Amino acid sequence: MWGGFAIERGAATHFWEHIANPVYIVIPSGARNLQFSPLLHIHDVGFPSVNSVIQIRREIVAAMREEAAKVPGQECCGLLAGRDGTITEIFPALNVHANPARAYEIAPQELFQFVREIRAANLQLLGIYHSHPHGDNFPSASDVERGFYPDTPYFILSPLPAASQPVRAFLIRDGEVNELRIKDI
Repeated sequence: MWGGFAIERGAATHFWEHIANPVYIVIPSGARNLQFSPLLHIHDVGFPSVNSVIQIRREIVAAMREEAAKVPGQECCGLLAGRDGTITEIFPALNVHANPARAYEIAPQELFQFVREIRAANLQLLGIYHSHPHGDNFPSASDVERGFYPDTPYFILSPLPAASQPVRAFLIRDGEVNELRIKDI
C-alpha cells in the first residue's frame, strides 16, 4: 500500500467501474477538512515528513517554467514525483478551475491517471505545483486555506521577468507557511 490516504469506492460506484485496480493517492498524514470529492471516502494511512531542502532535477524546474509560460495570464498546475526524496518527473495538468486566472484545479479523471502512472513507475508524489501569473509566488490566502497536504511541498512559479526567485517551494501546515530550499541537481 502506498503512503498517504487510501481512496475507496464511494456511493457513486458507476464512476469506479472504469478503474480496474484500487487507486491510492499520496495525501500526507494529518491533512484534515479535505474537500476532494463527494464521490470518495478518504482514509489516513500515514506519510513520511519532508526535509527543509527539496532536491529536484534541473530539467523539471525548466519544464515547470515552460508550463507557466504556455498560457500567459492563467495558472498552470500539476504534480511532481520521484524517488528517495528527489523529484525526477513532472505531470502537467489541465487547469479546469472556473477562474483559471486566479486559481487552479485538476480534474479527478486526470488526477487518477497521474496517480496510476506514478504508481506504475514505482514513484512517490513529492510535490504539487502551480503558478501565480499576476503576482508574487508566495502562497496566497486561498493557497493557505486550501493547503490540505501539510507534508507535501507546494511549488509556486512566477513567470514574471522581474521575479527574483521564479520557482519557490513551501510547506503549508495549519495555516502556517514555511519556505523550503530548492536544490537543483
